[in-house]
Formats: sequence, structure tokens, C-alpha cells
Amino acid sequence: MRVEPSSRIGDIGSYAFSDLDNQVAKLRDSGVTPVDFGVGDPKDPPFPSVVEQTIRSLHSELTSGYPSYVGHPRFREEAAAFVEARFGRPIDPETEIISSVGSKEMVFNFHEGFVNPGDTVIVPNPAYPPYIRGTLFAEGKPYYVNLLEENRFLPDLDAIPSAVWDAAKIIWVNYPNNPTTVFAPDEFFDKLIYYAHKHDVVIGSDEAYSENFCAQRPRSILEFTKEGAVALFSFSKMANMTMFRAGFVCGDSRIIDVLKKLKTNIDSGTPTFIQLGALAALTDEPSLAAMRQAHVDKADVLCAALERAGFPPAYREGTIYIWQKCPEGHDGLEVARRFLQPDLGLVATPGVMLSLEVGGVNPGADFLRFALTPTLEQVKVAATRLEGVRF
Repeated sequence: MRVEPSSRIGDIGSYAFSDLDNQVAKLRDSGVTPVDFGVGDPKDPPFPSVVEQTIRSLHSELTSGYPSYVGHPRFREEAAAFVEARFGRPIDPETEIISSVGSKEMVFNFHEGFVNPGDTVIVPNPAYPPYIRGTLFAEGKPYYVNLLEENRFLPDLDAIPSAVWDAAKIIWVNYPNNPTTVFAPDEFFDKLIYYAHKHDVVIGSDEAYSENFCAQRPRSILEFTKEGAVALFSFSKMANMTMFRAGFVCGDSRIIDVLKKLKTNIDSGTPTFIQLGALAALTDEPSLAAMRQAHVDKADVLCAALERAGFPPAYREGTIYIWQKCPEGHDGLEVARRFLQPDLGLVATPGVMLSLEVGGVNPGADFLRFALTPTLEQVKVAATRLEGVRF
């Protein structure tokens, strides 16, 4: 018999970060211990408070059965309180918030709730791949908006044709931005809301990096509106909890209602003991501050080493990344390949793995993304390996 994949799987290609994992494996097989700045998977452990509360919750919830599809009441209440404290926007725990199995599943499946075959989804370029893959699996059509350095990596909303706005069901925004690290100014949110409300487009604001910033706290879409908008939060980057798979979405109750119906048909929710353990991160301000400082320390070491090697100053406003432009005359793919040579053994994500050529321009072509996920000692090893390298 023949086993044939669906056209969705056959046409989708490989997931960019699985390719990076393969490259890391090849380095190890050749006897090189790589310093892996490729995938945003923190090597530092979760906060001790999270680990301790998760263990306590595991014992207290041993006979709790299946988790809630929409989130344990205490989880929703405390997450809503966190959002109000951070952004000054009250959130109704019953109607305006829902738990998620991290951000990836929610971003990917979000489209199934709003996109019919042929509908348009406005997607930034470069971007987190599930915005695109989720659109395609829902049989929608991505409309790509380039994030260009000359525009401070903000989408030019005025340049999106009115016909595209009319056809769109969702627009994705992501600030602090992965991969460019930048924040969105207030005037951007004002303009985004104007266009989205005018054309009845749902705003999906991916705020997975809301707690990852260097100095000034970023703004949230929720500070400007809840109408027609939701913000997505994740504990993966907030508290080094990538293995736990926990997050939440909050905003317009009409959108949350759709997501509740969607989730009851797709998954069985994040385990209750993990939800309750994750809540420790929301009130552990010393650990959140220490995490932010750790990223600053790592970025200081890496950026200084790259500048000595001939790179211009990197973008590093927030997230757990730096967005590094390559020296003149070099592109990201070329430099990433050079870094993978055994004498360096450094793994970085070429910008072209996160972006597409649109309108004759690939906005990621001249960039590398470095995830600040190795330990500080490993970053220092990378800096040592870069000594004497010149581009």
C-alpha cells in the first residue's frame, strides 16, 4: 500500500528550527562542542519558585482528573490580575482569558477559529513561522508585510492595499519583536487599531516576550484596546519554562469564546499542576529582574565580540535575541556557514530562515538572529572563539 502525506504536509517544507537542530548534531558528531545561539530554548533552569510550586501542585492535584480546557479558575484569576497590574487593563477571568499550551499551539490553531478557505491573514516578514504555517493549514492566504530596517522593523500599515484589509480576517503583530527585538511605539498601535476596526480584522498580538526587555517596559495592545484584539502570553521565555508548555490569551470576550470552542476540540489543556506552578512566575519579581539582567549580561559579551570581529552594533531592545546585521559585503547565510566551521562551532539563525522574499526584497537576508539561550559561561566561550576573526 501507499502512504501519502496530505498536500498541507507535502507543501509545507521542514520547520526551520529542526534544520538547525540537525546542524548542531553534525557539529557534535564531528567532535566539536557547539555554542548554540540558534533555537530560542533557554539553557538556564526555570525559576526555583516555579519548580517548588509545580512540585507542590503535582501532589495536591494527583486526583484532579483532566485539566480544564480553558484554564483552572485560579490560573485565570491570577493571570488576569497580572495583566491588570502590568498594563492597567482589567480582565474578566470568566470571559476574557483562556489558558494555552504555550504560544505555538495557540498561534498555529488560532486561524482555525476565524479563517475560511481563501481568506487573507496579514503576516509580518520576517516572523515566527506558525503565523504562516497556521494560515496555510487553515487554507488561508498569507499577505506578507516586510519589516524593514529603514522603517524600524514596523509594518507599513498605510501601504497595505484597502482590498487586502477588506479580505483579511487576522493581522499578526509581535512586539517586542522576534527576531528584530524592537518595540512598537504608541502611534503604531493607534494606527493598527484604526485600520483593524475599520475593516473588521482581528488583531492577534503575540506578546510572548513582554517580560524580556533591556530597560523600558514594552507596551501591550491591551493598553490601547480590547475590542477586536487579544494578547498572547507565554511562560516559555518569561520564566525559562519551554518544557512546561503553559501560556494564556486575553482580550475581547468574543474572540475568547471562539478560542474556547476551538480548544475543546483540539487539546485537553495544560496539566493543572503545571498551570498552578507557572503562576509563581507572575509574582516572582526578583527572578524576573534577574532573568532580564542575565540577558543583558550575555548580550553585552556577545555584541562586544561581534563588533570586534567587524559587525555593526546589533539591535537588542527586548526579547531573548539580538538581531545582528552582517558586515557590508556579507549576507546572513554566508556568515552563518562560516560560524558553523569547526574552528568556531557557533550556531546562529540566518535571517533568511525566518523571512521570505516579498516584492523583490528579503528583509532577513543581511541579518543573523542570536538567541541568548546559552549560559553566560558558554557565551564567553563563543566570544573567545571569535577572537582574531575579522569580516
